[in-house]
Amino acid sequence: MIQSSNNLVLVKPASFGYDEISAKTNIFQSNNNSKELSDLVEKEHFELTKLLDKNNIAFQTLNSPKECLDGIFPNNWVITYFDKTYDLFSMLNPNRRLERSKENINFLQNAYLLKNDFSTYEKDNQFLEGTGSLVLDRINKIAYMSVSKRSSVKLATHWANRRGYTLNLFSSYLDDVPIYHTNVVMFIGSNIACLGSDLIKENTIEALLKKHHRVITLSKEEVKNFCGNCIEVKDRDNNKILLMSSRAYSNFSKKNLLELSSYYPKILHTNLTNIENVGGGSLRCMILELF
Repeated sequence: MIQSSNNLVLVKPASFGYDEISAKTNIFQSNNNSKELSDLVEKEHFELTKLLDKNNIAFQTLNSPKECLDGIFPNNWVITYFDKTYDLFSMLNPNRRLERSKENINFLQNAYLLKNDFSTYEKDNQFLEGTGSLVLDRINKIAYMSVSKRSSVKLATHWANRRGYTLNLFSSYLDDVPIYHTNVVMFIGSNIACLGSDLIKENTIEALLKKHHRVITLSKEEVKNFCGNCIEVKDRDNNKILLMSSRAYSNFSKKNLLELSSYYPKILHTNLTNIENVGGGSLRCMILELF
């Protein structure tokens, strides 16, 4: 079993914008109706594709369905697996459900078989938003989840039973507000993990992570600046690379960045300021991994 993918999917930000419904549970979002926003976001997305190309990282690009303000974040509605199957997930925001478009499903069906469709639980108001909700230790088949309105314990337990994963649950808060997605407060690589330990009520989570990973503790400020929203990927030669936004890179403490560098000889970052401020997500959220 492997932790990271060497084939990624990005979604073009054709309809990107401030989503009022999403903002009710995502304190990272801020409204910006400037006329320049579309051009600025397209430039940020283009610079990310250039960075991947330049560093020999394979990726494909999908079109966002019309009117999907958050379509740039494909990791929330689907997860693919090493056995060439995939699961679809339920999403809190009705507008985001449109991201499971016929075009996008057909793209997946070319190489994967649908195993579980959890989107049917939307009618029961049970939500589980892909690798936003579930941070996966794929090697050891362990999933971590911060409980929120977007991350149902009942549905996550159902998913874990179907997929044979051990599920570790916790609660995390930023300024007394539940953190909307687990992948904001932590990420897991092959040998190392980052965790906003001070924002988590259950002090057992760090000990659980330490069983298989070297754990870097993130401060509140690091979490606020998307240092938990990094992702380990592989290039075409299967070299491990750590991807993050420039905001995250500049806000990591020197100590933490130095330790990350000892595990990842290549750390890549790109400016995603407008995507982060308006969309409330960062680089990890923008990537769907194909296994």
